[in-house]
Amino acid sequence: IPRKPVDHFPDPSGKEKSARFSDDVKDGGSGSLSVAGDDDDDASASSHKRRVTQLLAPPPGSRYAKVAVLGAQDLAAPHLFGTSDPFIVAQVFWNDEKVGETDTIWMSQTPKWENNRTNSFQCPLWASEAQNSKLARLKVCLYHAHRRGLGHFLGQIQMNWADLNAVKEGKAKFYKLQKRSAANKASQRMVQGEIRVAVAFSTEAGEKKN
Repeated sequence: IPRKPVDHFPDPSGKEKSARFSDDVKDGGSGSLSVAGDDDDDASASSHKRRVTQLLAPPPGSRYAKVAVLGAQDLAAPHLFGTSDPFIVAQVFWNDEKVGETDTIWMSQTPKWENNRTNSFQCPLWASEAQNSKLARLKVCLYHAHRRGLGHFLGQIQMNWADLNAVKEGKAKFYKLQKRSAANKASQRMVQGEIRVAVAFSTEAGEKKN
């Protein structure tokens, strides 16, 4: 992943927009991710729209997988990263195409992304099982970040079509962060802990499948 400047950092005041999940999801319970549309301002809606991949967009009426990155736990301690401004960000890939990335937030061992709209991503599904079996692949990569760009790799999760089908009802779940199979050990020494993700299938963007 090329290093690039991080274009947004947390508000020093610590104020964040309210979450769009039910209370039990926000508090770490077993609630479900809603794929219904939200009434946010135009700027938020525009930001959300840009997070729908254009390279793989199917015709109108196709199904989508809505992927929400909610948080992580048991990560490496922030002081180990050697910077005075440790942040954290997750990047989301669909069929090896980058869909987008989460908000960049302050690094902690238990970070939480609390804005549903800016930390959810619509990933297109295809008409046939054969196409989905081949193309519907999710990868979420977690990184330490600083003001110069991306820092340490913190781990990743990968889900194929069978994995996605097993969790398609939107229930938030922790997944163990994995190392890259082809990368050297030194670049993966900070990989530990789990990331919390919810996946919900819909018949159209913003409409939950019955």
